[in-house]
Amino acid sequence: MAPLGVTPNAVTILSIFLGVGAGVMFYFTDTLHNIIGIILLMLANFCDSTDGQLARLTNQRSMKGRCLDGFAGDVWFVAIYLAIVLRIWHQPIPGTSMSWGLWGLALAALAGFLSHSPQCSLSDYYRQIHLYFLKGRAGSELDLTRKNTPLWKA
Repeated sequence: MAPLGVTPNAVTILSIFLGVGAGVMFYFTDTLHNIIGIILLMLANFCDSTDGQLARLTNQRSMKGRCLDGFAGDVWFVAIYLAIVLRIWHQPIPGTSMSWGLWGLALAALAGFLSHSPQCSLSDYYRQIHLYFLKGRAGSELDLTRKNTPLWKA
C-alpha cells in the first residue's frame, strides 16, 4: 500500500466507514443485510490490523495515528451496538411483555464499558508487549514509566 501513496491514517479512516457500514447493516433483520454487515466488519478488522503494520513498515508511526486507530474501533463498535439496540427496541424482553427500549440501550452501554473497552485496551497492551520482546523499544509503542529502562525493571 505504501507504493500507492496510501497512508496508515487513510486506512484507519476507511475502517471507520466500513465499521459504521457494518453497524447499519446489523440494524436490519434479514439475512442478506446481516451477511453484508459481517463482511464489512471483517474488512474493518482487516483495515484495523493493516494500518498499524503499515505505519511500522513505512516508519510513519505517530501518537496521532495511534489515537485515531483507537477512536476508529470505538466509533464502529458504538455504531454496531446502537444498530442492534435499535433493531430490538420494540421487541419484547424474553419472558415479559415489556419491550427492550431503554433497557436495551443500558445493556449495550454496560457491555461496551465492561467488556469491549477493557478488551481493546488489553489487546493493544499485549500487542505492544509482543512487539517489545520481538523488536525492542524501537519496534514497540509501549509506554514505559521510565525512559531507557528495560521492561522487566520498569
